[in-house]
Amino acid sequence: MSSSHRARKGFVLFLVLVLLSAVSAFLFSVYLISQVNYRKVQEFKDYSTAYHGAVSAVKVALKLLSQDKNGFDGEGDDWWRPIVYNYRGISISVTIRDECGKLSVNYLEDRRLFEVLKRLFEELGVELSVADSIKDWVDSDSTSEPEGAEEDYYQSLGYRIANSPVKSLGELFLVKGMSDSLYRKLSRYLTVYGEGKVNVN
Repeated sequence: MSSSHRARKGFVLFLVLVLLSAVSAFLFSVYLISQVNYRKVQEFKDYSTAYHGAVSAVKVALKLLSQDKNGFDGEGDDWWRPIVYNYRGISISVTIRDECGKLSVNYLEDRRLFEVLKRLFEELGVELSVADSIKDWVDSDSTSEPEGAEEDYYQSLGYRIANSPVKSLGELFLVKGMSDSLYRKLSRYLTVYGEGKVNVN
């Protein structure tokens, strides 16, 4: 009787331990799921705040531009000064720049603009060969400038030359001779927008 009683107590103890292990595993899995869901909620909250902050920044910029009625664009305009404000605890800074105040690389087939580009490169201390390469990239012909590059050069790198206007200035990273530091220097002065005229203001 005593041995049977001890066996039953041992079985009950074992059963309790199994149940405790199962409950612990269940609670741990619930904890993990709740942590994942919490992170997802936080990420969605951050995304929503950032998105609406960006939308509000664009609206502020558009309103400021709609109030500009002086007939010219330049550094003296109200919109030129950076706009800084707070959106639900997030600091937002808006900077507006006139892309037409830069030289459009998409019009370099105009020899006059190409000469302007080369003078700019001389002022900045940039190799003129890169100017040749940029012109070759955007022009429609297959004749290479003296220090430029056409289809055969880019095919050896595994991609094709555009020989057409570019949609993004970042495409210049594909051009022969371009580097990160050079791109940062040139991006202040070059654009893909405009109609081949530069706003000197």
